[in-house]
Amino acid sequence: MLNGLVITTLASSALILLILALSPLIDRFLSSRVKYAIWLVIAVRMLFPYIPAESAAQVNIPLPEEMYVIADSGGISLGTAEESAAAEGISAGVSDIVLAVWMIGAVSFFTVNLLRYLMFRRGLKPYMIPVEKELGVIDNSKRFRRLRLYRCEKVSTPMLMGLIKPTVLIPDIDYSEDELKMVIEHEAEHFRRRDILYKFILAAVNAMYFFDPLVYLMVRDANDNIEYVCDENICVDRGEDYRTRYSLMLLNAMRGKRPGMLITGLSSAGRAQKRRFRNIKLIDRKKSAEAVGAGWIITILLAFAVSFTFAFTGERISTNEAVIGGADGPSDIRVSTEADVSDARIYIAVADAVMGYNRDLYTGGECGAEGHIILGTEDTKDGFIVYALTSYGSYGFEGDKFVRVSGSGCVPAVIALKPAEENRFDVDHVRFPENGEVYSSAVMELLPQEYWDTALGADFYEALVLMERQYAESYLERTGRGDIEIG
Repeated sequence: MLNGLVITTLASSALILLILALSPLIDRFLSSRVKYAIWLVIAVRMLFPYIPAESAAQVNIPLPEEMYVIADSGGISLGTAEESAAAEGISAGVSDIVLAVWMIGAVSFFTVNLLRYLMFRRGLKPYMIPVEKELGVIDNSKRFRRLRLYRCEKVSTPMLMGLIKPTVLIPDIDYSEDELKMVIEHEAEHFRRRDILYKFILAAVNAMYFFDPLVYLMVRDANDNIEYVCDENICVDRGEDYRTRYSLMLLNAMRGKRPGMLITGLSSAGRAQKRRFRNIKLIDRKKSAEAVGAGWIITILLAFAVSFTFAFTGERISTNEAVIGGADGPSDIRVSTEADVSDARIYIAVADAVMGYNRDLYTGGECGAEGHIILGTEDTKDGFIVYALTSYGSYGFEGDKFVRVSGSGCVPAVIALKPAEENRFDVDHVRFPENGEVYSSAVMELLPQEYWDTALGADFYEALVLMERQYAESYLERTGRGDIEIG
């Protein structure tokens, strides 16, 4: 959850910066509906942060003698169960604390704003007087049947409030009949567009990302843009005379503070007022740009999708790509990989390939054992190739201990697999690098470059040997000698 929230925050912040940087061009040449749609898409996406699959950056593999292999992006190390649990506990503890702080902050932010709204509405209720006069735009359509109209001496500017019970409040001042119709039409347009729901979504996003200052800028700009869209829709088919009178009505009504949660209002401040009047003046120019606006929406949405795709991909490839197998068959443990190598059939096929290739090379014991770490896979025409680090050991008795009497080191391998009958994979061929002075160059010829450092290092050898020991332990258990010490 925490990783997903961080990814979503970074991706959305980049998009918010992009939109804010482009705002002067968007506001001047494109309909306000373009940015209205952009902010809505971003806000809705942010309500559902990316939840990555259960992290496999660290995996604890139970091994004999209470020992664990700890595999993470820094490599593989050994430790006791207690050490492994302690390391995991510290990491989980920090994440839990951060998530708890975030949840408390988000819930508190939303709750405080909701209580402010409820207290504001409750304080107005005694002063709300129903308006019975027919006001044209509300009474002429069934869609406005739920909308109620009141005069209220405690408000300084007209406003629409309420998600469940939408209500228009008009200041108790003398409007001309023309001004009053404009005011009502404006608030009715907010109701028709469901702008209160839009503002609720913005409030929820603001609460979830209360720690991100860019989200505050997005919410502020989106709230202003709600008013611009409303103005455009009302004035788009009206003449210059009406637009002038409408602008004067807005100027007279722009009093008080910005509307809060679940409230739309005619009030604006500072630069927002100038932008609003300029937007009305440029309506005709923006009408001709509707097609361009559609292109902008598509472009921004594609950028949004690509940003999230890169964020998710970056997270996936940032960890060590390795799958650890061994111990008398496949161990169902996956660190990370681009291919679906969690399939047990692949583990079995790789284990069979390693055992089959090495069985006659290393003798002297009564039990063969293997370990392998899958680095990655590559599709082929007939199946796929597995790139892996492997080891093989022959185990037998020396005195009263069961020990590794011969075996290989950590050897990279290329194993070609192809689908076979009975829902399994067959080994097509196996390739190992040539030993001797040319070993390093042979490894480089055998493996893709991305695996060279891992294959030529010694970080995984001890883990591979521990997997072999699991084979040996399982062999002793099956033959009734489970109490014998493995040396």
